[in-house]
Amino acid sequence: MAEEQQQVTEEAGGDSPPAPPQASSPSSSSGAKVLLKNRFELDPAKPLAHLSQPNGQAYAVIDKRDKESKLFAMVCNPELPQRLRVLHMLKGGKAPALLPMVEWGVAYWPMFKRKTVIVIYELPLGGKVSELGGRAKESFNEQDMIRNYITPLFEGLKEINARGITLRSIRPDNMYFMDAEKTKIVFGECVSSPPAYDQPVLYETIESGMCLPEGRGEGTLMHDIYSLGVSIFSIYAKKDPTKGKTVDQVVDAKIEQGSYAFVVQDYRLPLPLVEILRGLLCDDDDERWDLEAIELWLGGRRLSPLQPKAEPKSKRNIIFCEEEYSTCRQLSRAMSVHWREAIELVTEGKVDIWLRRGLEDKEKADAVELARKITLSTADPKAGDTLLAKVLMVLDNRAPIRYKELVLMPDSIGSVLAVHTIKKGDPRLVAELLLREIFKSWVDTRIKYSSEISQSDTEFRDMRNYMRQTLMGLGLERAIYESNEAVPCQSPLIVSEYVLEITELLPALEAVASTADPKSWPFDRHIAAFIACRFKTNVDDHMNAVGDPGPSKAVMGVLGTLAMVQWRHGPEAVFDLTAWLGASMGPVVGSYHNREKRRELEKEIPRVVRKGSLVELYNLLNNEQERYQDMTGFNEAKAEYKAAQDELDYLESGRVGRDEQAEELGHQTASVTSATLALVVLVIMIVTRIW
Repeated sequence: MAEEQQQVTEEAGGDSPPAPPQASSPSSSSGAKVLLKNRFELDPAKPLAHLSQPNGQAYAVIDKRDKESKLFAMVCNPELPQRLRVLHMLKGGKAPALLPMVEWGVAYWPMFKRKTVIVIYELPLGGKVSELGGRAKESFNEQDMIRNYITPLFEGLKEINARGITLRSIRPDNMYFMDAEKTKIVFGECVSSPPAYDQPVLYETIESGMCLPEGRGEGTLMHDIYSLGVSIFSIYAKKDPTKGKTVDQVVDAKIEQGSYAFVVQDYRLPLPLVEILRGLLCDDDDERWDLEAIELWLGGRRLSPLQPKAEPKSKRNIIFCEEEYSTCRQLSRAMSVHWREAIELVTEGKVDIWLRRGLEDKEKADAVELARKITLSTADPKAGDTLLAKVLMVLDNRAPIRYKELVLMPDSIGSVLAVHTIKKGDPRLVAELLLREIFKSWVDTRIKYSSEISQSDTEFRDMRNYMRQTLMGLGLERAIYESNEAVPCQSPLIVSEYVLEITELLPALEAVASTADPKSWPFDRHIAAFIACRFKTNVDDHMNAVGDPGPSKAVMGVLGTLAMVQWRHGPEAVFDLTAWLGASMGPVVGSYHNREKRRELEKEIPRVVRKGSLVELYNLLNNEQERYQDMTGFNEAKAEYKAAQDELDYLESGRVGRDEQAEELGHQTASVTSATLALVVLVIMIVTRIW
C-alpha cells in the first residue's frame, strides 16, 4: 500500500513533496562513523530502509553509554525545516502510543556534506504496521480492530493532544509495533519535515489536500482524527482508493462524493466500523467526532451514523473551461486550478450573476460584486489576481488561501516561506501575497473568529511590516526567521553549518573563516536578520551603521554587531574570525587623523587579533577618548594650518612693500598733523592771554 500511495504523489506534479537531496551510496562514503552528542555512534554504511520515512532516513546507531540498548537514528532532510518546538517537547519524554524519542541534535552527515538534524529513537522490533502481512479475514474481525488498534491509538492521540501537539503524520506506514509479537502499536515520527508535508492526500482533509505540501500547517486535533479514520480503514481493508489517481483527482473526488464515500467506496464494513468511520471522516470539522465522541463509542454507546450534508446546487449550471459546475465549492476549486481563465470569468461579472440567478444566494453575489467593483477601480495592474483570490474565499470559505500557485493554510506561512528559501526557490510570490494583504480578506470571510485566526492575523501583519523595510536586519530575510524558529541561518557563508541558535553563530563563522575570501565580510543580510531575530540584545545602532556609505562606519558596524554576540554568548576566543575581520580594518585605521596613532593601531591590531577577541578589537578601534583627542588635535591642526596658509597667501600676494610705504607715510602724516595741532593750540593760548 505504501508503494501505491507513493504513486499518487508522483503523479501529482507540483502538489507532491519534493524528494530529499540525493545522498551518495554507503559504499561510496568514507565509512567514518558519525558521533552525536559525544554519545550516539551512527554508521552511514548501515541504512535501515524498513524504518525510513520520505524525509527521514534511518540508520543503525550504538549508544556508547548503554551498548545493549536497541536504538535507531533518523537523519532528516537538511533542505526542509524540522518541527523544532515538537522536538523540544518530546525529547526524553514518553507518551503512550508514540515512538519514544531518546535524543536529538545537529551533526555533520557525510552523505549530505553538511550538518543536519538527527533524531535518536527506540527501535520498534515489530516493524511498520503497513508491512503487516495479510491475515485470514475471520482472524481479523472488528473486535480485533477495536481492541488492538483503535483503542490504543485513541489513547495515544488523547495523551498527545493533552500536551498541545498535533501529529499531522498519522498513516499506516508511519505506525510501528514496538514489540516483536506485534501487540503494542505506536505512532511514528512527526518532526522530520513540516506538518503533514509527507502525508499522502488520502490521509488529509479536503482543505488540507488542496494545499502545497509545505502549506498544510500545524492544523488541529480534527486533522489528526481524520487521518486516524482513514488509517483505520486502510489497516482493516488493505485497500487504497487513490491507486492510479493524481492528487487533483483525489481532491475533486472527495469534494464530489464526500470523504467517507470516496475512501470506503463499495467495501463492505461491519456496522460498528461504519459508525466510527462516518464520524471520523465527516468533512465538516464541527460535525466530525471529537475525542469525547470516540470515547463514548469505545465505551459501547452506539451513535447514529452521520449523514453528509449536501451542498446547495444551482438551478442552472455555470460553464467554465468547457465544464459545468453546480456548486460553489466545485467551481471555486476549478477556478483555483485554471487561474488565468478564472480572472476573466470574474471580471466579466459572470460569477455574481450565476450566484444571484442559479443559486439564489444574494449574500455571496453581493460580496463578489462589491469585491469586483472595489478591486478593479484601482490602477493596480495585478488587481485581477487580488480579486480572484477574494472571490474564491467567498465561494468556499472553508478552503485554504489561494493565490496563483500558492495554496496554503494561514498557520503554514512560515513553513512555506522557509521551504521556498531553503530550496533556493523564488519567495517573491509569498511576499506578494503578504504585501497585497490577501490574508485580511481571508479573515473577513471566516464564519467564526478564533484565537488561532487572531494569532495568524498578527503574524501576517508583522511579516508584512518587515517586508516593507529594506534596512539591514529587516526585509524578507527577517520575515523568514521571525515566522519559523526551525529555519537555520541561510547565509551562503554558513548554511552548511546548520545554525539554529544564536550561540552557534560565531562558532560557525569561525569554522569557515580560515577558508573564506579575506576580501569578503563575515556578514550579509541573512546573518543580520538572524541576529536581529534570535539575539535578545538591541544592536540597532551597529546594524544601522552596516548600511552606512562610509566604509569605516560600515566595517565598525559589522565588528560591533559580532562583538556584542561574542560578549553575550561567547565563545571566549574566535581566532580565525578575528583575523578575518582584522584584515578589513584598514578603513577604520585610516579614519584616524594622527599618523602616530595610525602606526600605533597598525601595531596593536595584530596583537589583539592573536587573542581572538572581537570585543577587544572593537574597543581598541572605537575608544571614545582616543577619538575625542584625535578629533581635537585634528581641529587644532586645521586652525594652525589655516593661519599659516593665510599668512603665506598674504606674503605671496605682493602687498608687503606697499604696506610698509603706507605705514611710513602714515607716520609722517601723523607727525605733521600733531605739530600743526600743537601750533594752533599755542597761538590760541597766546591770544587768550593778550586779551
